[in-house]
Amino acid sequence: MGITVGWGDAACRSLVVTFARPWNWTDFQAAVDQMLVQASSINHRADLILDIRQAGFPPEGAMRRFRDVSETEHPNIDRIIYVAPRPLAQFVKSINALMSAAFFGHRAPGFIFVTTPEEAQALVLNKSQPAAS
Repeated sequence: MGITVGWGDAACRSLVVTFARPWNWTDFQAAVDQMLVQASSINHRADLILDIRQAGFPPEGAMRRFRDVSETEHPNIDRIIYVAPRPLAQFVKSINALMSAAFFGHRAPGFIFVTTPEEAQALVLNKSQPAAS
């Protein structure tokens, strides 16, 4: 299984990362590298959609690995949208808040949580639609 990375649409408005267990840190690092390459290939900002519905529990060393990746910012990545069932979303929010306070001394970033890929893509599409006049 592992981790896949791809564009959410032909206009490259979202970069979709889908986790499917089992996955390991080699898969994770390859996905991060691919995300950075793809984000560098566009000349606009795109949302990052992390579909963790089938991710399972992360391998050992998750706190350090996730902290290291969270310190990597790319100018073409805009919002981070998690696709997760509600209980998992609550868990991720809690862990993120603890990690941000412990490692960075600040509040957790404002991630967006939805329960389906369709909800995530609707957020992306609605952001890119011009305002009605």
